[in-house]
Amino acid sequence: MKIRSIAILIVGLIGNPLMHAMDMSLLSGAWDIVQNYNPLSACTNRAIFARCIAQAIWRSSRSQQTAFTWDWETIQTHEPKELAHKLADALRCNGKQPAEFLFGAGTAAHQVDGMCTADICSWSRWEQQQLGKLVESAAGNACDHWHKYKKDIQLMKQIGMQAYRFSIEWALIEPREGEFDDRALQHYADVCVELVKQGIKPIVGFHHYTDPIWFLDKGGFEQEANIAYYVRYCSKVFEALQHHAHMFITFNSPSGYAMKGYLNGIVPPGKKDMQAAVEVLKNMLESHVQTYQALKRINQNSQIGILKNIYQLDPYVPGSLRSHLGCTIGSMLTNDCMFNFFANGQYNVYVPTKVYVNHYNPQAPFSTDFIGLNYYSNGYMHDFAPVAETDPNKQTLHANYRLYPEGLYRAIQEVSERLAQPMSQVQRRAIPIYVTENGTAPLDDDNDRRTQFYKQYLYALLKAIEDGYDVRGYMTWSFMDNYEWGTLGKKNYGLHRVDFENADLPRTLKPGAQYYCDVMQAYLTEH
Repeated sequence: MKIRSIAILIVGLIGNPLMHAMDMSLLSGAWDIVQNYNPLSACTNRAIFARCIAQAIWRSSRSQQTAFTWDWETIQTHEPKELAHKLADALRCNGKQPAEFLFGAGTAAHQVDGMCTADICSWSRWEQQQLGKLVESAAGNACDHWHKYKKDIQLMKQIGMQAYRFSIEWALIEPREGEFDDRALQHYADVCVELVKQGIKPIVGFHHYTDPIWFLDKGGFEQEANIAYYVRYCSKVFEALQHHAHMFITFNSPSGYAMKGYLNGIVPPGKKDMQAAVEVLKNMLESHVQTYQALKRINQNSQIGILKNIYQLDPYVPGSLRSHLGCTIGSMLTNDCMFNFFANGQYNVYVPTKVYVNHYNPQAPFSTDFIGLNYYSNGYMHDFAPVAETDPNKQTLHANYRLYPEGLYRAIQEVSERLAQPMSQVQRRAIPIYVTENGTAPLDDDNDRRTQFYKQYLYALLKAIEDGYDVRGYMTWSFMDNYEWGTLGKKNYGLHRVDFENADLPRTLKPGAQYYCDVMQAYLTEH
């Protein structure tokens, strides 16, 4: 069937469904893709879109279920010591030593440090501009981790953390273009030194959703010419921390930053421009490659990676062509461009009449030492619209994050097959996966649900490793309750509860986090 005929058929089948902004990024523009389909566009890109349609037709005709699931009524999850022992055995079977696997937790600078102000930091300015609109509360002092990091590191040691993933606040390092603050650099060096002193490996992120105002006002990652500023900043931080940090992360979920900030307009800079969003993502991926190369010139032995967020889209009705089409297009736009870039150097995004970006960098498949996986949940689609979770046993405080532990196994499998394995073949060495973000904010901060979360998600992690996938670490989100991008003390992902009503911001370990802490402590005896 010709492309034009297929397009007409799909338009007829879909009708005019209502699209909603979601974490699934570019999916909110999927209806525009079909509605404005132009068969006169470049043949190669038309073929990509046609393949999307063909896949949806094929899957809808064969689909027997909405999503891959396990029967948790019959599955026996493991006690902490048993899980730790089985994990160590699985790693040995895969030819790895248990000491190569790291358990830990993560935070992000703006969410915990409490040092940013509206004159230097993009998010602080956004909070000021959007307070009472898109922002319910500002970060303020957040958790005051900047001043309390030594006490926090003691708590990390007490619960058995082997690694701590945290980020650097670029606006504090370079508050004005070309002006670097040596005191801020020294602070982060001090954090790393303290972590190492306590036997905890620092995993340092250069970028976690925030930018200096001067950089954003120069066009940020919309402008390819600005990549040089980012490489310069990362090099400066790397030179200060290279002998202390265990690993470096260039970007936390670049697709989330690009789509939420430049397509959905719900975070800085608040734009709604599909072309800009796709260009930003391309330039962030290119920034990663150039940063990787620059840092390797400084220290060839350093470990440098990038994080990929996975949010699976599954059809609510197994045989629905419209549901499958929405899921397929969403996956193409949010995942495939990044998978292809690192697998073969090609970055191609084509949305008829909306956006066309074609970029190639042959060095991309050689530009990472590990892949970080951020995973929380999947989402259901019906007629191009998201379907809310109605089962209270699976709901969380994040509307789009239902409990779906099977999804962690699926995400590890997908990232392995689409990213890690192709890059391993090109580089002729293992490219491991680290689960760099996974956690829950249960309704009412319920301890039983938090315990259930860790039992089931860690079961899925173990099963993936037992099945041979090269996973080398698990970092839960988050070490403590923090500022969740517009709210403070409302979505509580932390292992530790923070009393934001108390000026001292005391931390208290949650009973629901004890299972995970027991796993970490038990695993230390397996080394």
